[in-house]
Amino acid sequence: MATIDSGAGARRVRSTHHELPLVPFIDFLLCLVTFLLATAGFANFARLSTSANVPGKASELPPLPSKRLHVDMRERGFHLTWRVGETVLVSHDVPLEPFELARGGRRYPELAKFLDRDWRANGSHQSPTDPALDEAVLHVPNSAEYEDVVAVLDALRAPERAYPGQQLASVFAVSFAAD
Repeated sequence: MATIDSGAGARRVRSTHHELPLVPFIDFLLCLVTFLLATAGFANFARLSTSANVPGKASELPPLPSKRLHVDMRERGFHLTWRVGETVLVSHDVPLEPFELARGGRRYPELAKFLDRDWRANGSHQSPTDPALDEAVLHVPNSAEYEDVVAVLDALRAPERAYPGQQLASVFAVSFAAD
């Protein structure tokens, strides 16, 4: 078995000859090196890469938010606002006047007429050569009936304009907002 001789020779009176076994010492050093290598590798996983480099051109400005119509359905009527981001440009209240159809459906003709007039006054995409749609966001409470939601969607589809390659189509791309 390998040992380390720590004797200093015959000059001393007391014997300083000791034998230290090398195999356990080498095993300990190998375990220590393995542990340090493993922890160094896992320490890199916890690091976040931080840099100011972002994709895109440095001079590129973020796009401006588009103008949107927000239709908020309430108990007594509709609250309509044209917004750019969080900034309210125009705000209107339209009374809730349902028209019951003979076959059991419901419509809001006053809302449809108001939306047509309001879009002509405030809509962004009115040119017949512009293929883009104006955006409308419908805010409906969870307690609203299905017939009311369908009636409001029908009113939002009432304003129409000509598009390239089409004759007449709705002016709004409608999305729902979670309330």
